[in-house]
Amino acid sequence: MLCVATEEGDDAAFLLHAWTVFNRRFHSMNTNIHSLALFLHPLCRKLAINEAAKGRSLQFMVDTALGLAKQWRWSKEQATRLAADVKHYYQSEVPFTGGGNDGLDWW
Repeated sequence: MLCVATEEGDDAAFLLHAWTVFNRRFHSMNTNIHSLALFLHPLCRKLAINEAAKGRSLQFMVDTALGLAKQWRWSKEQATRLAADVKHYYQSEVPFTGGGNDGLDWW
């Protein structure tokens, strides 16, 4: 939405209204799991925690992933490995290097 600009003859008030509605709807659906899913897309990992984009912290992503691991009854060893892997993923360390437009295909 930030790339949308008014042109001659456009209704600037409507564009402002559209931005407001978009932002409100986005924030209402932006759950912890949604943030983690955005982070897990290889082309969005930095965006998801970017302060400029009002993102979450890396620790937030680790905590959210560990919350899921707890729900799924993962062992402490598995959870510890998950936390380390999330940090390696953020740093784009092997085996989490590169990226692609199709996140599912990349994973």
